[in-house]
Amino acid sequence: PTTPRGPQVIRSEPRPSMRTHDEDDEPVWRGPPLVKGGWHWWVLAAAAVVGAVLLGIRIGLGPASSTATASAPPPVNSPEAAAMEPVRRAIDAYRLRAKLFANRQMTCDDLAQSFSNVDEEWLRYTLAATPTMLTDSTAASPQGSLAADVDDVEGDFERSGCPRP
Repeated sequence: PTTPRGPQVIRSEPRPSMRTHDEDDEPVWRGPPLVKGGWHWWVLAAAAVVGAVLLGIRIGLGPASSTATASAPPPVNSPEAAAMEPVRRAIDAYRLRAKLFANRQMTCDDLAQSFSNVDEEWLRYTLAATPTMLTDSTAASPQGSLAADVDDVEGDFERSGCPRP
């Protein structure tokens, strides 16, 4: 006797357009292609730009303030002024680090390193200075104001409470 058969289920292989992600196929991270275009790249690019701007603001990169441009040293015209330039740069770097230290964004070690840089540049300057550069150290001369600035840095470092390097 024959038994009645139910509906036959035909099993077929998946069509080529319905590929699955196997180890032999494309990497899984790639995912299916986007149908609507590359709008997600624009969103990612915009997020990167916003992040870069916020990071720049956070670490202090931005347009120079009017006080920073007003305190810039005059252009270097003489050998004496050229010899003072490394000391001025070291002092400016120290003052920036002192502000960061005051805002608890820098450690005593960082401030001490900057103070050492000022000390080294001042020593280099005084050893290389001609006798006329050192004898004319009145407060009105550039050398006098440089010495006063170095003294200010030393006093500021003493007030910071950090150990001397």
